Amino acid sequence: EYLKTSAEDVFGRIQYKYSLGKESILLAGMEGNVFYYDGDDAHTSNINLNSDFAPFPNNDPQPMNAWLEFIQSKPLFNVALFGQYTSPTIFNGLLQATLNLRYDNQFFNYTDIYSPERTQQSKSFQQVSPRIGLVFHVLPSLTIKALGARAFRTPSPTEMFGANTYSLASNITQLSAESTITFELVGEWQASKKTIMRLNTFHTTLKDIIAYSIANANLSTNLYSLTNFGVEYEVESSISSEFQITGNYSFVQRLNETIQ
Repeated sequence: EYLKTSAEDVFGRIQYKYSLGKESILLAGMEGNVFYYDGDDAHTSNINLNSDFAPFPNNDPQPMNAWLEFIQSKPLFNVALFGQYTSPTIFNGLLQATLNLRYDNQFFNYTDIYSPERTQQSKSFQQVSPRIGLVFHVLPSLTIKALGARAFRTPSPTEMFGANTYSLASNITQLSAESTITFELVGEWQASKKTIMRLNTFHTTLKDIIAYSIANANLSTNLYSLTNFGVEYEVESSISSEFQITGNYSFVQRLNETIQ
């Protein structure tokens, strides 16, 4: 199989930041991008990748249909709205909070290339993702942060739209977006003028992780979900203005895993 292809992706972002005074900030904005694929410069194979994968006579390469035929000449849109509020410090400067909210939506039309009628279909992935961060200024030299967040990743074009190829395989109707829920507790201690120590504990749950199923012709599918607990320790020390030493240690324990 020989493939020479390309696509266009245009991204834009706009945001507005407003100071409310006393270190309090309000931020809002939106971002979006358009992915557009209009076919291949060249796509040939010595077997029939368009249908039964049978070899051609004399091993002769023949033209193949588009690599991402599902969305050939059909744009894929990603739109996101987000907002963030940072509170003033309260309790005599002891506590400050940051609240985030983000909405993501990926939507597109596609051709069902496996139906005899080649019907036109549509699909979207969307999620609201909150995040909260609390910062405790326990001492001038000691800060503790508590963080909680939900994240979201939509499938990429090559995970959803691969066709007529050995390199990719896709199942748009069954594929789901990935999601993550994370909780963290972070401590940062200024041990001296030249040394900083950080300790981070985290609990992360990842759902519907997308990977290639080698046993199923490189099919992109939601193969597994898992939960991890971990600890990370880091120390930074400045020996001089020109020389710095950094050391870190991390430990992760897999608490649970489900594999399709």
